[in-house]
Amino acid sequence: MPTRLVIERAPDPGAAICRTAVSEGADLIVISTHARHHVAHLIIGSTTLDVLSGAPVPVLAIRYGVRPRLSLQRILVPVHLKQRSTCAASLAASIARREKSEVHLIIVCEEPERVAAESLLAEIGKGVFKDIEAKPIILMGKDIDAELVRYARGADADALFLNAAAHEISKLKQEIIRQVDMPVMLVPAGLPPLP
Repeated sequence: MPTRLVIERAPDPGAAICRTAVSEGADLIVISTHARHHVAHLIIGSTTLDVLSGAPVPVLAIRYGVRPRLSLQRILVPVHLKQRSTCAASLAASIARREKSEVHLIIVCEEPERVAAESLLAEIGKGVFKDIEAKPIILMGKDIDAELVRYARGADADALFLNAAAHEISKLKQEIIRQVDMPVMLVPAGLPPLP
């Protein structure tokens, strides 16, 4: 695959990266999540946040120090009970079909929400993952990011796929991105499904 170096001077690097992705017809943006100062492990850099919030294509966010992956054999896809976007799940399913990956479809909830969680996981499993196996995982708890991070560390996964809301990455998603020991794929809403 050919490589092309694009250099652009811009007062807003995040917006310039997103514009360049459109003008170059990019399918994916890969970006580091750390800022360039002594508290890099505590925050996500402003340019990275701008890209994560405004990207027209999926963004693979990789934290400095995360071990390299040679393939995507185990993919984690968290969903939320109120979430109706399946863009991240659809992209994960497309990749899982090609790579023969194992997919863990995850919801964090409390006991009163268990039945609704089981129903949503079954619905997504029969829809998005109808022709591949997605392992439904229900994690009980209130602290969504802590439960996902704990599960991700124990699962030895190769990537975590998240839906990206337009123009904003929530504090919860920032915490997940900052803490997990694997690349995170943020998938914008409205992404057409891959063949």
